[in-house]
Amino acid sequence: MNPLTKALNDSQRSYMAAKASVSNPTSNVFASSPGGPTSGKADFAKSKEQLRHFKGWVYASIRPIAQRIAGQEIKVASTGSGRRLGLKSTDNLDPLDSHPLLDLLADPNNLMVAWSLMYTTVASLELTGRSLWWLPEQKQILPIPTSWIVGFDSEGTSYESFKIRPPGSSETIALPRDEVCYFAYPNPGDPWGSTSPLQAVGGAVDADEAITSSQASMFRQGIHPSHVIRVGKDPNGMRPRLSKPAQNEIISAIRKRYAGTTRHGEPLILDGLIEDVQRLSNTVLEMDYLNSSQQTKDQILQGFGVSGYILGSSEPGSRAASAVASQHFVDYTVNPKIELISQSMTEWLGPMFGGIRIWIEPAVSHDAEMKLKWAEALAKHGVLTVHELRNLSPLDLPEESVFDGQLVGGKNMGTTNLIEEGLRAMVSDALSSEQAEVILKELEGYGSNRNRLPALSGTGNGRLR
Repeated sequence: MNPLTKALNDSQRSYMAAKASVSNPTSNVFASSPGGPTSGKADFAKSKEQLRHFKGWVYASIRPIAQRIAGQEIKVASTGSGRRLGLKSTDNLDPLDSHPLLDLLADPNNLMVAWSLMYTTVASLELTGRSLWWLPEQKQILPIPTSWIVGFDSEGTSYESFKIRPPGSSETIALPRDEVCYFAYPNPGDPWGSTSPLQAVGGAVDADEAITSSQASMFRQGIHPSHVIRVGKDPNGMRPRLSKPAQNEIISAIRKRYAGTTRHGEPLILDGLIEDVQRLSNTVLEMDYLNSSQQTKDQILQGFGVSGYILGSSEPGSRAASAVASQHFVDYTVNPKIELISQSMTEWLGPMFGGIRIWIEPAVSHDAEMKLKWAEALAKHGVLTVHELRNLSPLDLPEESVFDGQLVGGKNMGTTNLIEEGLRAMVSDALSSEQAEVILKELEGYGSNRNRLPALSGTGNGRLR
């Protein structure tokens, strides 16, 4: 046994012994943040708590990531006998049109479609740092909630099985390595552990949820009259004690005169009856805890790698800023996660299905203005086809055979001259193929001068003068 293998085995035994010695499952380590501490041994017990925070700004941050990845196409290719399964580049691989794994991914189980499977996988990674697929007999793919996972068995530097316990069951089920696919964000402090984005911004999530709970509690338990109406004093300097009907009459009169959005901002007239009107309750802005909720929101969004533009908010800025935010989201948030999932599927599912490479197509940021600039540049050099140009149109233009093989722009504009094409067709129809070939070769010499057309000779030898 080499020193590294021995160290990992000792680490695993130490972790299991420490876990068995803990008698209080609700220790302070779970209260430090929704995700617990940012380092430590592999602990699946906190997954249930982490999944509970899939709401508010956490949900808003995870949703665009999971939706974008779930919408990307999954491809497989045979690696051949001399290729490594961990090959990162897919440039030299020919995707297969059909494969049993593609069929399985398209219809993973009776409860889900392909989009649902990938959405839950990404959401689990963002919340808990882990996700687990079970493929019983390779007939279906069942995503196992990480809150069901209670541990794993390892041998040296590899996982041998994962132990799960469904809710309401006292029985632990062991899922062998050759029936599962495991995804995890690495923890630099523990080779067996994982770290999730939620765990990294747990303090901000706690603060944001506390602000929301405090505001909701204030609305539920507080007394919220919006204004105080002070009745004037009588000639003796005494403020009258109004009866209930008199109070209702004053309130009704004020509402009738000033209530409604159309009367917003109108001045209130004070007379002998009404001495003063003062605002009593807090406004929405004052209940924002001095903009602290905006600060926690920014911390949460930055932890997950998304911006307000991605969530659909109208932040101050320009269209160019929105395009840059979209490109940043794709390059630094979505595609790195796609690469992790692709490599994990190749590592776990590749050997299961006979040695294949599995990958998710990288996401591409779409910018209509940049597309137009590229189309103009390609057309300028004559390397853009009519079909490609029509596909860029938002009008859903169908392909038409009349444009097959035609290029637009640049020097290629001359290749579609209708007069020349008609003359070529006429000569080909009138003469034999050999004569037509000779004539058409001579026609090529006139291509540089469109105003000069050759005349047919009357000698009958099929030559042009």
